[in-house]
Amino acid sequence: MNTNITRRGEKFSAPTLAAIITIAITFTLSSCARNSGAAATASCFPIQEHAGGSENVEYGSLLDNRDNKTYKTVKIGEQTWMAENLNYAASDSKCWTVLTGKGKISDANTEYCDTYGRLYHRNTAKTACPSGWHLPSDAEWTALTNHIGILAGIKLRTKNGWNNTNKGCSGNGTDIYGFSALPGGNIQSNNLMNFGNVGLWWSSTVYEINKDFSYNRFISNAIGDVRRDFGTDIYLYSVRCVKD
Repeated sequence: MNTNITRRGEKFSAPTLAAIITIAITFTLSSCARNSGAAATASCFPIQEHAGGSENVEYGSLLDNRDNKTYKTVKIGEQTWMAENLNYAASDSKCWTVLTGKGKISDANTEYCDTYGRLYHRNTAKTACPSGWHLPSDAEWTALTNHIGILAGIKLRTKNGWNNTNKGCSGNGTDIYGFSALPGGNIQSNNLMNFGNVGLWWSSTVYEINKDFSYNRFISNAIGDVRRDFGTDIYLYSVRCVKD
C-alpha cells in the first residue's frame, strides 16, 4: 500500500508494516556488519548506548474489577499508561498456547497471555479497557513518543526478552520509563507472527483514507524508534490502555 498520509505536518508514503520492518532490519544489519565479530550487546547496536536518561516518572497500579487482575502503571509526562499489556478475556480476544515450538490459538488463558497479554481484533480492542481507562488514540500515542523523543522504541522496550537480530545485535532496550514493551507479535491467519521481534498495539483512530483500517504502533528489535502503521480486523494486536 503506497497511500499518502500526513504525519506531523508532512506528507509521506506509508509502506506496509512488512516493508518498514524489512527496511529497518536491512539498515540495522548493515550497521552490525561493520562490528564484525561483536557479541549480542549494546555495542553491536550502538544507538542503544545513547538511549538513557529520563525525567522522574510516577509508578502505580490498576485493579481491573472485572477479573481482579492488577496491572502496573506509569505516568509519563501528562499521561498515565498501563505498564503491561492488557490481559482481559474480552469476547473474541485470543491467547497463544505455547512460548516455544508449534502452538495454536486458544480462548483460554495461557502462559503466553500471562506474560504478553491477550491479542485483540480492532473492534474488540476499542472497548476492552477497564472503566476509567481507554484505548489510546493515534494522537495519544504520538504525544507519548514525542514526549520521549529520539530512540523512543529503545527507551520503551524491556531490557530482556527481545530476540537478537540475524547478525547477533541485541534487540533489547533500556526501559528507562518502566513502560516495559514486550515483543508479543501478532496473530494473522491463525498464526502467531513476529513473536520475539516485534510488539504491536492498536490505537482507537480509524485510518482516514480507508475506514476498514485503524492506526497502530509497533516496536521492532531492529529499529530504535516507535513506528506508526495501520491494520484491519484480520490482525490481532496487543492493547495498552491509557487513563481517562
